[in-house]
Amino acid sequence: MKKLWGDTNPKTQWSKQYRSVLIAMLSCTFIFSPSVGSATIIPSDNIQDNYYIDAETNAELFDINLKAAEQGNVNAQFLVGEAYYNGWGVQKDTKKAFQWYLKAATQGYADAQYAVAYSYEKGLGVSQDYKQAFGWFLKAAEQGNSHAQNTVGYFYVKGMGTPKDYKKAMQWFMKAANEENAYAQYNIGLLYFHGYGVPKDYKKAMEWFMKAAEQEDEATQYNIGVLYESGWGVRKDYKKAMEWYQKAAEQEYDKAQYSIGTLYENGWGVAKNSKKAIEWYQKAAKQGNQDAQVRIKALQKK
Repeated sequence: MKKLWGDTNPKTQWSKQYRSVLIAMLSCTFIFSPSVGSATIIPSDNIQDNYYIDAETNAELFDINLKAAEQGNVNAQFLVGEAYYNGWGVQKDTKKAFQWYLKAATQGYADAQYAVAYSYEKGLGVSQDYKQAFGWFLKAAEQGNSHAQNTVGYFYVKGMGTPKDYKKAMQWFMKAANEENAYAQYNIGLLYFHGYGVPKDYKKAMEWFMKAAEQEDEATQYNIGVLYESGWGVRKDYKKAMEWYQKAAEQEYDKAQYSIGTLYENGWGVAKNSKKAIEWYQKAAKQGNQDAQVRIKALQKK
């Protein structure tokens, strides 16, 4: 590769710099699983799981579930925790939510174990404790909860509450990915892309990003665009890069909006168009993308 600073043409120089840092632009953030408060519950005859109707109805449903919870019904205990966490039919109270989650979790209820873990991780209703969080996520993961499995992998990647271990992270991501968990599929792609715990393999990274992208994850769609633009693990194809950037941009993903602007500015896969480039940079800039702000100023000076 030629030295970037050896080119005296500012425009060409910038283009080469952009190409050399594409790897840094890849969305490299491992994805944690969703927050609590939205789990699917199979109701028994004496509890109700259809919250979010209206304030009066929610209050009635809360009373029904509270009575069942006080009698030891584990499903109801979890639902009471959900109600306190979200403020459904009762005043929001994360401390009480945690207490009810814990009652259900200690009886082996996987969704409640996940909720307890999340509460410890975020310090919601209880003091923040990553070690406790990891332990409870692990309990839920061992019962087959795919979100917990992905999160256990995430904790191994970050070394949160447990020593960092990329190989164990991969094992747990794979368990979740086999359950079609898009977060885990994306995370496996990142492990292959960077060579964390596995040999670096752009082709396999692309394969896993594709699996996650089928579930319309915008970060994954963007990363596929980056791989097509760069030619990592796949034949370089600016038009396909544009297609994937568009998918992510439709979900307001600022990095994708910025990349579309770059393709228009340089005429990569599309006709060169400074006006459209600025339009896309502006979309990204509105979301706080500083690189886009720099390019807008540069183009407006021409």
